[in-house]
Amino acid sequence: MKASQIFSDFLKRNGLHPLFGNPGTTEIPMLSNVEDYVLTLHDSISVAMADAYAQYTGHPSIVNLHSLPGISNSMAFIISAMKDNAPVIITAGQQDRRHLYYDPLLSGDQIGMVSNYVKYAYEVRRPEEIPLALKRAYEISMTPPFGPTFVSFPMDIMDEDATPIESEVKYHTQMCLGEDDIRSIMDRINSADRVALVFGSEVDMYGSMEDARSFAHALNAPVYVEPWSQSSSYYRDDLYVQDLPSSFQAMNRILNQYDLIVFIGSDIFVYPYTGEDPSFADRSIFISTRSGHYIGDTYRSDPKCFLQSALKYARPKEKFVPKVVKEKLVYEDIIAKIHRHLKGYTAVDEAVTASGSVRKYFADGPKTYFTSRGGPLGWGDAATVSVAMANSKTVGIIGDGAFMYTPQSLWTAYRYGIPAKFIVIRNNGYNILRSYSRTFGYGIENADYLRFNFRIEKVAEGFGVDVRTYSGEGDLEWISSGNTPKVLVLDADNEIPDLF
Repeated sequence: MKASQIFSDFLKRNGLHPLFGNPGTTEIPMLSNVEDYVLTLHDSISVAMADAYAQYTGHPSIVNLHSLPGISNSMAFIISAMKDNAPVIITAGQQDRRHLYYDPLLSGDQIGMVSNYVKYAYEVRRPEEIPLALKRAYEISMTPPFGPTFVSFPMDIMDEDATPIESEVKYHTQMCLGEDDIRSIMDRINSADRVALVFGSEVDMYGSMEDARSFAHALNAPVYVEPWSQSSSYYRDDLYVQDLPSSFQAMNRILNQYDLIVFIGSDIFVYPYTGEDPSFADRSIFISTRSGHYIGDTYRSDPKCFLQSALKYARPKEKFVPKVVKEKLVYEDIIAKIHRHLKGYTAVDEAVTASGSVRKYFADGPKTYFTSRGGPLGWGDAATVSVAMANSKTVGIIGDGAFMYTPQSLWTAYRYGIPAKFIVIRNNGYNILRSYSRTFGYGIENADYLRFNFRIEKVAEGFGVDVRTYSGEGDLEWISSGNTPKVLVLDADNEIPDLF
């Protein structure tokens, strides 16, 4: 059997489809038998699409990059996939081994480039290894904490004949604590007077939002959501207080009200630096699949297993009404209006300046909200397209600056008839940077390189996608209708917001 057939058979047998990618000559041999391929117009878009697709479906996704240049193009979103705990299997071609000595075009140390940002990296040496290497990449990507893996395929191997060494893919996503640890945690919770629960993205990742609600109500404890959560983590019910801010200065003001803070499937995401360390370090318990946290006591468990096992020990607290620190929400009226017309949609958020408002209105229930914790802009365009492949009621709410990083994503939506809807908030500037400059006294908030004016309508038209400029609420009805990709450009004021 040809090695290329071994590769494609593994993908089919294990439900690894579609294959997101942007191929080059080094990938042609390995793709000769692949049937379900989604073409993107930049390597990095492939990785961002695979990241969001894996997050939404809860199943590993697969991406194919063009050797060293494609990996280089994609490093920002490979890092994002790692930060997002997305089980993405990344593959790439490598130059023909018979002339690697001469450092030919497209060759290089691919393992060295990616190894710091994936859980497993391997370059296949024999065609018989192909199913073993892919099996290992699959299993490791789905072993908690989830994350990307990488396999490199020298192009000459894919033309060889071999008898594959095969075995069934097996993995366990469940991670549980022993009963003694659960009782110990619950003894601390039950003996504390004021307890706060902080839920995070692993709650949605493990399909345990109902378990989180049952646990919170059994304790009658105030609920917060981790800073910059990449997905919806709890319902907006009567126990929900607010999302935690991302600076320790503001976080301390909130959490100093409590004797014990229990982070479940969550973490502390800090930005910017404000001169304070966490004052709640000795009053914190972290329960998640991650191996260790910066402060407090860490217990490794997935949220579903812990919440279901601990519920029977929960004792209700006396009602406590916490002080609420006012959130700095930008464009709230705009986002509220969008939500009224697109209620029930899953939001992919890269509005940046308006992200707090997007989370407030859309992050309310399982799989209702997604963003990336990696940091690089451009993730949102690609993620909107791939989430819309799994859920036709998907809207990307994206700032104009972020939108222009990967607008080629529109072509993929157009090419494959994916009903992705985009609402681009055009405020003609990097307003989060302008806010940072003004808050911390750098004095460049009015610099010309932090302001721009994009003709986004022309960009969308160039990729074949229907587009409108917002003129009234009828345009929100328009964008929510039909099964084709659409872009709605919504102009917003360019005032510098108070974000920090």
